[in-house]
Amino acid sequence: MKKSLFYIFMALVCAACLLAGCRKDKSGPSGNGDIGTALDNAGSANCYIVSDAGKYSFSAVKGNGKKPIGNIASVEVLWETFGTDTAPQPGDLIAEVSYDEAKNAVCFATAAEFSKGNALIGAKDARGKILWSWHIWMTDIPEDQEYLNGAGTMMDRNLGATSATPGDVGALGLLYQWGRKDPFMGASDIAEGATIQAASTIGTWPEPVVSDEAKGTIDYAVSNPVTFILENENNHDWYYTGSKETDNTRWKSSKTIYDPCPPGYRVPDGGYNGYDGFWAKAFGENRNFKDEGGFDSANKGFNFGSSGKGNAKLSNSASTCWYPAAGTRLASDGSMQAVGISGFYWASSIYYGAGLCLQVGKTDYISLGAVSYCASALAVRCMKEQ
Repeated sequence: MKKSLFYIFMALVCAACLLAGCRKDKSGPSGNGDIGTALDNAGSANCYIVSDAGKYSFSAVKGNGKKPIGNIASVEVLWETFGTDTAPQPGDLIAEVSYDEAKNAVCFATAAEFSKGNALIGAKDARGKILWSWHIWMTDIPEDQEYLNGAGTMMDRNLGATSATPGDVGALGLLYQWGRKDPFMGASDIAEGATIQAASTIGTWPEPVVSDEAKGTIDYAVSNPVTFILENENNHDWYYTGSKETDNTRWKSSKTIYDPCPPGYRVPDGGYNGYDGFWAKAFGENRNFKDEGGFDSANKGFNFGSSGKGNAKLSNSASTCWYPAAGTRLASDGSMQAVGISGFYWASSIYYGAGLCLQVGKTDYISLGAVSYCASALAVRCMKEQ
């Protein structure tokens, strides 16, 4: 009789769990056959876009390469965020995640009610070391925008942004250290001088560490995707070389396994005056310049589309081509700076040991050849591969 009551009780518990939509971070291979919609049919990457509720999967490989990441013992959601000042509850974006060993696939299911935001899924070995991680970008499908002068095609929003609307905090997106594939939180507000990062399921993020022989390596960065690596005094990079020289192969003109963009896109080239800069070509400029009255002080950014306030245009076919002043995280301490004042957009190019970037700011100034220490975290706008 007691055994019967026990089995009835366990059945009721299981039924309640199913009705509540319990989140499952599977600690071992599943191999259950139903792996959902494959996100990597157009190629593998470190980031995948999801725009509807459902079940999904992707191959457990390094970026856009084919090499498996190692012996996976477990997969789990490392963090989730709406990109606002409201923290999600675990499972609000991704309700379930598992690993299918037979197919070498990471499988996950969104919450029944789809929410826009971002999440990071990590795969671990038997000792708990993170072998690789993937960014799940949950947003409406970004639009492609043709830029002027045959420069190419860009997404209509920052990487990790859930909106392309001027003045929307969701348009800020995520921030990246140069050459790292994993994102960090952007600001929780568009207000000038905002310093609080977007809320996430990580209550307290790890303290930043200083780059050295042990912590300034690819292996450390891959194994610690939520740890900000501060600059070292030699080259002001998170990547430690022991000298003033830096490594310029982490991001390149041809997509690398550390590129943070989704399949079919990459970090664009930058600079001017001899550099094949994407923005310089589109603007038709080979210098830094001012676009008088171009900065939208109410919405904190530039609209470089046909309806923009200034004369500088990146696209005439798009009414709105929004570049928010998303700010930066400093290489020295990881703090948020210049939100609502300046926007910094990484290029894949290196100039004398620093990363080239596009800089736009509230003084109407546009710098096509700005540089930033590689340990800084800036926004990324993904370019369509040609």
